[in-house]
Amino acid sequence: MCVSAMSDSNEPELRLRAPKRPRLQLPPTYNTPRVVGHPVEPASREGDSHREEKSGRGRVRSRGGTESRSQNRGGKSSRSRAQSGEASRAVAGNKERRAHERKQRERLKRRRKQIVQSMFWVLGLLACAALIVWGVIALLHSPLLAVTNITVSGERYVSVEQIKRMAAIPRDQSTVLMDSDEVEARILKNPWMAEATVTKRIPHTVAITVVERVPAVSLMVEEDCWVAASDGMWLGLLLGCGHEDLEGAIITDPFTHFGNVSVEGASVIPVEGIPDLTPTRGSLTTDESLKNVLALLRGLDPAIIAQVERVVAPDTARTSLFTKDGVEIDIGLAKDLPEKSRIIQTILTKHADEVVLINVRSIEKPTWRGLSQ
Repeated sequence: MCVSAMSDSNEPELRLRAPKRPRLQLPPTYNTPRVVGHPVEPASREGDSHREEKSGRGRVRSRGGTESRSQNRGGKSSRSRAQSGEASRAVAGNKERRAHERKQRERLKRRRKQIVQSMFWVLGLLACAALIVWGVIALLHSPLLAVTNITVSGERYVSVEQIKRMAAIPRDQSTVLMDSDEVEARILKNPWMAEATVTKRIPHTVAITVVERVPAVSLMVEEDCWVAASDGMWLGLLLGCGHEDLEGAIITDPFTHFGNVSVEGASVIPVEGIPDLTPTRGSLTTDESLKNVLALLRGLDPAIIAQVERVVAPDTARTSLFTKDGVEIDIGLAKDLPEKSRIIQTILTKHADEVVLINVRSIEKPTWRGLSQ
């Protein structure tokens, strides 16, 4: 409301304005039900000013209360938000933990399943391997691979049956599982055998090849006539010693059950004059005089050996050969045998009708003597 005062003079007009009525700021209402009633009648100006003062004070108090309430509500909302955040985090953590536990359970379940499957695979493989091994063993010991045929070659004096007994191969022996080296060792235990080779011919055949020792000399030891091979191995006792061409002669072993060996037709040369012999069947001789005689018989020309009837060897240096024609050959030590053989053959060829003694102990000065000398 404006009040104007006019004067008669030219003074400026003075106008008064009523102060603006401050706008009431009511506190916010939270779902406050609207009260519907009669309209309030306008009051007088004094009442309005009085109400304005009250409303101003009320607004001040209201603003303070509103601020405190808003602060309270802000604190409560922040706490509620914090609590809701913690709750949401707890819920999320629980979900994550349950998801992790579920994954762990699934992983363990898969692992157990894999282990069970692996165990079944291993057991199946073991069962298959066991069946295969059992089948192979059954096949190896079955008659399909049993030894049913034994062949022998290289025998000369010892019979085939004797060699089979030496081998001692069981009747149901598997050809595949048989140890050839063991069979060879059993054969070589017999002093007659110098070499032995055993060959398996699957499925049923075993082939035995032998090289026998050859009887070379016979010696009288007390009342027994012993036979030694060309390498000095004692073969056994000679029955029929002294017979021409050893007709019907056999070599026997009275100490074992090996049996007799026929040496009929063999070239066994008697040796005399060697003292203190102790023969043992299956062992090599250690006597130097006999070793020298055997070396002479191995190294001289076979044509000369074929004419030798007997050997006298009181010691190595005085070894002498006696031919069937009565020629004495003083040969001595078993050295320079090719040259000694040449000299002996030359003298025997040129002076066959008159020579009775040949001395080749020294090849530098060989001598011979005839009937007239």
